[in-house]
Amino acid sequence: MNQIRIVGLLLLIFFVAEAILAQKGTTPKWGDYLGELSWDDAVAQCQALEMRLPKIDEFKKAEKTGVIKKWKEIMQNDPSPSTYWSSERTDEEGPSLSPLKEGEFWVKAYLLNGKSLSKKSGLTHRVRCISN
Repeated sequence: MNQIRIVGLLLLIFFVAEAILAQKGTTPKWGDYLGELSWDDAVAQCQALEMRLPKIDEFKKAEKTGVIKKWKEIMQNDPSPSTYWSSERTDEEGPSLSPLKEGEFWVKAYLLNGKSLSKKSGLTHRVRCISN
């Protein structure tokens, strides 16, 4: 009976340890700054690096945890928020003085003030890729 308990306890320890190690592997790795690109070019550049564009929630987490403060392309005390492409397409229209061009669509962009808004895919914005 004691041997069964010991085996059960060892199995429990093994599965808990495996779950902890699996979580450690999910920490995203941010790539280098790639400049200002259109959304299509940003997606292609990230894919070439075997990475992807980040989700809005990933930007928010990076800002909350201080990761973004280390990015050299962000100027201290810059009065205008920097805008980065996300991976999230949307039907939500953003502020625009002109209609979408053929082949364009709306994409959520992240402003470094905790907010996001829709931008035309043909515009250029800052790019950082991410991988898990």
